[in-house]
Amino acid sequence: MKIKIISQYQYRNFCGVLLFLLILISSCYSVDDSQYLNISFDNSKVSSQSLREYIDKTSDRIPDSIVTFFYEDENIPQNERVVHFKNKPEEWYLIDFSITPCWILAIYNPDLSDSAFTNYNQLSDKELIRIKKRFELEILNKVK
Repeated sequence: MKIKIISQYQYRNFCGVLLFLLILISSCYSVDDSQYLNISFDNSKVSSQSLREYIDKTSDRIPDSIVTFFYEDENIPQNERVVHFKNKPEEWYLIDFSITPCWILAIYNPDLSDSAFTNYNQLSDKELIRIKKRFELEILNKVK
């Protein structure tokens, strides 16, 4: 078996082409920084429709000043709601009904930040678990 030995010039040319291709490919791919919290409730037996009706029936009107933490134009899409938790810690959860029963997109807690948390990397695992449990206990468990 013959092994072909390449010259140093060919090796540098090959590495240069390979580096160019890697840079070209990686520049076409970007990481999306606008991820959501993605807290879902896969094991829940509650339907999206029942949950939406419960929230619409029991929730107070959310002030525009709070909505602007989630949306600049103060318009919440039809498939989303903002749920207010009055007890400490006071929080607002932006939820979406595109999966059953819903998923939490973002939260606003004035004790933690001056802006909404929209990325799961912004919160500790402990906080994410607390948020999920709070929604289960205070909302999902009350929906019939």
